[in-house]
Amino acid sequence: MSNENPESGFCLTFQMVDKNGVETMFTCRAPQLSDWKTVILARDKIIADLIGNGWSTAKRISAPTQSKPESSGQYTEFDATQIVKTFDDDGRLFIKIKGGRFQKHGVPVYEEDFDSIPVDLEAMRPGTHDFRHRVRAVLKEDGNPRKIVEVLD
Repeated sequence: MSNENPESGFCLTFQMVDKNGVETMFTCRAPQLSDWKTVILARDKIIADLIGNGWSTAKRISAPTQSKPESSGQYTEFDATQIVKTFDDDGRLFIKIKGGRFQKHGVPVYEEDFDSIPVDLEAMRPGTHDFRHRVRAVLKEDGNPRKIVEVLD
């Protein structure tokens, strides 16, 4: 959770789980709101270091939500060039793949599809990495990609 705080300017809190299953909250702070990028980069480095030492991201059970149509039933394929690993404000892993007409914003990979990615996502450090594969994404009703569903090569 991020917020502006009169004491710290900007702070970001996330949760991790140690080797014994104990959840711990971490908070990164900056003196001014304009330093938010520094805080996010520091958080990503801390998370990567913790994962390298056997910690994991906290698993959260999300509240039930109204289901949306999964897709239009249409797919698109493109040549991926990059894979991006980040963590959200709650410390959850977020993966997206960039390439082709999706080079700027990328297409997310949902957690249930992580196994289809031929990369050790746990070992991969946060950031942008080369990823030269052909991928398939399912499209939403509006024609935009919903998520990556398969790596083809």
